[in-house]
Amino acid sequence: MLLSPIVLLVLCLVGLAFVIYVFSLSNVKQSSATQLLESQDGEELREADELQDELAVIEAEITNKGFIQLTCGRSEATALFDPVNEVVHLKCDDLGSRTEGCPSQEHAEILFLEFVIEELELKPKTNND
Repeated sequence: MLLSPIVLLVLCLVGLAFVIYVFSLSNVKQSSATQLLESQDGEELREADELQDELAVIEAEITNKGFIQLTCGRSEATALFDPVNEVVHLKCDDLGSRTEGCPSQEHAEILFLEFVIEELELKPKTNND
């Protein structure tokens, strides 16, 4: 028994409609998952940008002894740059203190920023204990 051409055409169209339906469902699920991941990445990027903006504000003040004191509102760390001896003294309760050689205030600010980031990375670990 042979199928008539009309029945064969209807079966092909139903099969094609089913394939399109299945692909459209998988694309919707995939796009929903992608949007969820992008929104989570967006929040992390926004938080990182906010932190970067806060860390970018380093205040410099000249002390009466000729040092340049560096502070950041996000951290309790401080730095004293000694331009005569070309060293920076980095101080923080969590990390202790250290002295590093540096030729300029800009270099001292970079070292201080790295020190602040190290302190901020350490804080969540100590809060969980």
